[in-house]
Amino acid sequence: MRKLRTSSILAVSLSIALFGSLLPVHAVTAAPVATAVASTMSVYGIQLGMSSAQVAKILGNPVRKDPSTTGVEWWIYNKDLRHYIQVGMQKDKVVTLFSNGL
Repeated sequence: MRKLRTSSILAVSLSIALFGSLLPVHAVTAAPVATAVASTMSVYGIQLGMSSAQVAKILGNPVRKDPSTTGVEWWIYNKDLRHYIQVGMQKDKVVTLFSNGL
């Protein structure tokens, strides 16, 4: 259970990094923090903001693509469960990531 919680926290953290903090847009500290995290963190070579072509070049074609109620299409890579990753795509860009490791 602990590993699942850690992975969930990673997914939430990466999503918040992309969208900024939960503070209003006019907050002074939200944008610089989000930019610093989004530009340096990667999971299996995938970073927020990458195009679908870049993801496919690094990871290949996903095993499946699952739609979500939030408009994010999840690209599922589960052939090797030691390197499991879900890449959330929206408008041809990576907007969120979920993984069981780094």
